[in-house]
Amino acid sequence: TVVDVLARKPQMAMMFPLNFWAPWEMGAEMFYNCKYGVLQYVIVKPCCAIITFVSGAAGLYGANSFSLARLHFYVFLASNTSQMWAIYCLVTFYFATREELAPFNPVLKFAIVKAVVFFCFWQGMVLGVVAYLGYIPETADFSSDNIVEAVQEVLVCIEMVLVSILFHKAFPVEEYADVAELARQRQDAQKGLRAKIHTIRTNAADPFKVGDIREDISTYGEDQKQRVMGSFTAAHESVSGLIHSARTDPLRLSSNSDGDLSGL
Repeated sequence: TVVDVLARKPQMAMMFPLNFWAPWEMGAEMFYNCKYGVLQYVIVKPCCAIITFVSGAAGLYGANSFSLARLHFYVFLASNTSQMWAIYCLVTFYFATREELAPFNPVLKFAIVKAVVFFCFWQGMVLGVVAYLGYIPETADFSSDNIVEAVQEVLVCIEMVLVSILFHKAFPVEEYADVAELARQRQDAQKGLRAKIHTIRTNAADPFKVGDIREDISTYGEDQKQRVMGSFTAAHESVSGLIHSARTDPLRLSSNSDGDLSGL
């Protein structure tokens, strides 16, 4: 486990600026201090967001204002303190396990993720300070806060395009899946999809095929032809028999004819 890996490593001193603190013992203490030091941000940040929302609705927040009478300063302080402690713990954990983490290129991954945080938060704070110092004056149509928010949003849109490109480099798919196997599965899926589409097309086209109708008509016509020809042949043989009988035995034919007439 990670705790066992850390326990086998030599003792590590605390990093700057806390190098005057007693070092965390390698093993469970190092692991859990780093773990909970990072996870505390997961709790603090939502709490800051709730305070921001509630105080903003009550008119007590004061965006981009560092007045002690407004909650923005305290939320800013708490959020940044929590964030800096989380980063400190992450960096400490990295230096404690950098040999094991080296194949995964953690520095670039960390830098890219923190760049997103910087562009979305610290950049806004810098713009807020610039506006607070009066370097971003308001206009007839927009306040200074409106201009700061607009500039921040435009910059983030541009910066995220660059970050997305770097994400592709920092988080290559080869680290998480067998690319060759994925390609094979994709090809099999495409073949299966093409087969299904072909089956659907074939079934949908069957009702509109005239070949079956033409074959049924041909079969029916041939059957009727055989029946007519059979009736004609039977009639022809019957007439031929009567004519032959008349030629060989005229009296018998007359008797038969009289009998037929009397029956009528």
